[in-house]
Amino acid sequence: MPGKRRGTLVMLAFVALAGCGNKGPAPPDVSQTLLEAGRDNAVITLATVFPGNWERVVIVPPYTSENESRRIVGADWMGYETAEIATRGNITLLVFLDANKSVITGGIVKRHIIDFNPVYRMGGYSRGDAKFRIVERVAVWVPAD
Repeated sequence: MPGKRRGTLVMLAFVALAGCGNKGPAPPDVSQTLLEAGRDNAVITLATVFPGNWERVVIVPPYTSENESRRIVGADWMGYETAEIATRGNITLLVFLDANKSVITGGIVKRHIIDFNPVYRMGGYSRGDAKFRIVERVAVWVPAD
């Protein structure tokens, strides 16, 4: 009986995973990290908050389809689907690209914490231009010095 029970559990786990469509995990929520970085009206320099080998960050607005997300970012990435950006109005995505325009990583920003939607622009921001200030929970772009 114990062998049959174990086999049943394995089968249930497989069915559950198969039902997920093998999308993988959603991108991490980076809202609190950004909120902390922007505390006391500080400028949020994304290169400092998110170190790494990225050259450009692109903001994907809410309710953006996967195809439109690919067009905006210029690259394919599973995060569009796993974050469910096409059906969610409460988030924006920050997508970080390397010099070859490949996605390195991305993060979810909850709009009730910080709204990056007003600073969306086609082509995104270069590493040096990716500086923002939070004004009443809304991100405002800060031109490079």
